[in-house]
Formats: sequence, structure tokens, C-alpha cells
Amino acid sequence: MEAAIDNAVSAGQSALEWFWDEVSLIERFTLYTLGQPEFNGQGASLDQLIAQRNARGVQIPDFELRSLPDQLVDREVLKRDLEEHYRFAVELVRRWIIRTHSLEEVTGELIRSGVAEPAKDFSKPVWRPIERTSFELALDNFSKALSINPNYVEARLWLARTRLKQDNLLDAIDEFTYVERFGGQLAREARLGLADAPGPVWPPTRSGGTSN
Repeated sequence: MEAAIDNAVSAGQSALEWFWDEVSLIERFTLYTLGQPEFNGQGASLDQLIAQRNARGVQIPDFELRSLPDQLVDREVLKRDLEEHYRFAVELVRRWIIRTHSLEEVTGELIRSGVAEPAKDFSKPVWRPIERTSFELALDNFSKALSINPNYVEARLWLARTRLKQDNLLDAIDEFTYVERFGGQLAREARLGLADAPGPVWPPTRSGGTSN
């Protein structure tokens, strides 16, 4: 089966390259995201696409990202099921995109074009273990990243970890909770962070306060 797919990809290489050249940079990001193995070819909802955008640290306006899948459906690149999930109309196209292109490529193109601002750039100086840099520098960089893209969940995750190391427990819990709710693949990391929060503060009591 895989050999037959490889042969089909090779035979259609020129047509697939032409197709890729014709789609916009944001469409490339959308198609690459939909092709990820985590969706297992079953498609993704708009909310899942937005969560992926947030996790990647690129700023694509919501209104533009929300309109793209339906435009691609109209062009018969994608199809939409009854549950409002979008998937490739032709599985071969999905496999070719994943084999031929990379996340670094599609996000890099967006950033270089000016379509998406590089929120992640502000966080690069503090991606190394927080113990090796100052908390002030870490917080400043994460704040700058979030000023560009408030939904950048990876920056929120690291902000939460920094707050936790500062013993700023309530703010850390707020950030971990946000990532757990909206972070997609990062939700598990947020749950682990919440588990590390000291017991007297987490979980909150039913009345809304903290336990003693």
C-alpha cells in the first residue's frame, strides 16, 4: 500500500508542486496543520486549527483563519463533514504535503512575509532552563511575546512555570489553567504544572477561595 502511494506521489509530483505554488502562505499553514498525524486523516475543527495557530506562536487574525477552510472546500481542496470537521478531499495531497514540507518552512514563510509576527522570537532568549537566566528577563520576554500574540499558549506555559518558581502561585495557576483549556497538545504539560503547585493553594475551595 505504501509503495503504491509513493508511486502515485512521484507520478503526480509536478502537479502537486504547481498546486502548492498556487495556494497562499496562510493556506499552506492551514493545510500543513490539517495534515498532522495527530488528526489521523480525520480532520479538525476550526477551534482545533486556532489552537494549533496559538501553539505555533504565529499571529494570523481569527477572521482570516476561520474563513479559509470554507474557501478551500469551495475549491475542492478540503471537504467538510456534518460535525464541521475539515479534512483533505484527496488523501494523497495530505501525504505529499507532510512528506515534502515542514512546520519550520510554513511558519518561516509566514513570518518572513510579514503576514504573521514572530512572537516566539521574544521567548528564544529564555527557552533554556529558567534557572540559568533571571526571572525578570524571562517575564519580560514572555510578556513581549504575549503582547504580539495573546493566545500564544507556549509562552503562557513558560510564564506559568516562571511564576511557579517565583512562588507566585495564584498567577501560575491562572496561566496553567488557561493552557490546560486552550493549549491543545500542551494541555498535558499544564496539568503536570498544576500537579506541581503546592497543595494548600491547589485546588481552590468550592467557595472560590483557597484552602488552608
